[in-house]
Amino acid sequence: MVLIEIPLYATNEWLVLTVYKATDPGASMVCHTFGAYFGLAAAVVLYQKEHCGVSKEGSVYHSDIFAMIGTVFLWLFWPSFNAALTSGDDRHRAIINTYLSLAACCVMTFAISAWITEKGRFNMVHVQNATLAGGVAVGTACDTMMGPFAALLIGSIASVICTLGFKYLTPFLARHLRLHDTCGVHDLHGMMGIFGGIVGAVMAGVASENLYGLGLYIQYPAMAPPLNSNELKYVRSGLIDIKAGLGRTASMQAGFQLIALVTSLGIGIGGGLVTGLIMRCSVFEPPKEHQLYDDNDYWEVPEDEEELATSPEPSYIQAGRHYNARNSLSTGTRVGPINDTKI
Repeated sequence: MVLIEIPLYATNEWLVLTVYKATDPGASMVCHTFGAYFGLAAAVVLYQKEHCGVSKEGSVYHSDIFAMIGTVFLWLFWPSFNAALTSGDDRHRAIINTYLSLAACCVMTFAISAWITEKGRFNMVHVQNATLAGGVAVGTACDTMMGPFAALLIGSIASVICTLGFKYLTPFLARHLRLHDTCGVHDLHGMMGIFGGIVGAVMAGVASENLYGLGLYIQYPAMAPPLNSNELKYVRSGLIDIKAGLGRTASMQAGFQLIALVTSLGIGIGGGLVTGLIMRCSVFEPPKEHQLYDDNDYWEVPEDEEELATSPEPSYIQAGRHYNARNSLSTGTRVGPINDTKI
């Protein structure tokens, strides 16, 4: 899968940033949209009905707690992720806009989650995922002059779309479109990447010298005047470092932003479908039913906590018994029980 996805990712990034000269500092298009729909397309091809609804697919309390720790770290450092490829005033705007979008998204997620769940309780899946949707949605336009209200609005809308997607859209896709999305990739990365690409096109469409000054041509290099033009000489009289561009208008730049989004979608979906077809070949040994959502074949996994807690044996006796049982299964030899009377 990686052997196909990485070259396609690099090709898509080259098209978006070099050929189309679109801007995407937070990678909402080249990373989130492409990656999400690549994986989702492969999942459609690999779909098997018996893999849905397996009891092990669900989560447990301690797993949710650890996952929530990951969500907190992502939430804290998402502004630095979006701003990493920017500089100067652009970086300042990227950090502030991302933080405001995440803050609004977080508050709205708790409100929507309690509203759509039974007894007005929060759903951990919503909180783990939808609280991050604002960071993805604002990614493409994070360094633009959108203003605080727009950043808050983007985060709020992203939260509503993502939370409702987890509640209603994910089960619908599994039932009717053979899309078994085990991690909610479509809701957090796919739809939010598309939303972010559209926001980026809108912000490009309203960009002007009145809003950015001569910094417009740093924000959107393709909109800078072409080489050897009088307009370029005028711009360089104010900012000498401005490079010659293509002389695009704001509407033209917005159009190329949308083309970049469609390209990311197309390459992602096409590449995912081809990859899924290759992975269906028997030579790749698809997992058996008992291997689904289970780490026992590849990791040393302790006994389930509930079994340890309810067993009358001391924990070290149970651990030894579990180790011996696993070794006897893997080697085919019979291993006797631990002699706990001598311990």
